[in-house]
Amino acid sequence: MLSQFNQFLLNFSLLITSLLFAFLPLRHVKRISPASPVKLRILVGFIAGFISVLLVLNSITYDGAKIDLRLVALVTAFYYGGGSVAALRR
Repeated sequence: MLSQFNQFLLNFSLLITSLLFAFLPLRHVKRISPASPVKLRILVGFIAGFISVLLVLNSITYDGAKIDLRLVALVTAFYYGGGSVAALRR
C-alpha cells in the first residue's frame, strides 16, 4: 500500500513541478483565454502534451492496472486554451 502511495505522490509532484516550470516563462503574458492568439494556445497544448507524456511514463501500477494523471494536463489545456488546443494535445 505504501508503494502505491509513494508512486501517487511522485506522480502528483511531477505534475505540480512540471506545470510550475513549464508555465513560468508565460507569467508575463496576459491571461490565456480562447480569445488569445493561436500560437500561444498551441504552445499551451504542446506544454500540456509534454507533461502528459511525463505522467504516462511515470504511471502508478495497482493490481496490474496503470493509473496516471494525464487527464489533469488535458483539462488544464482545455481550460486555458480552449477545445482546439486540448484536441491538439490528444
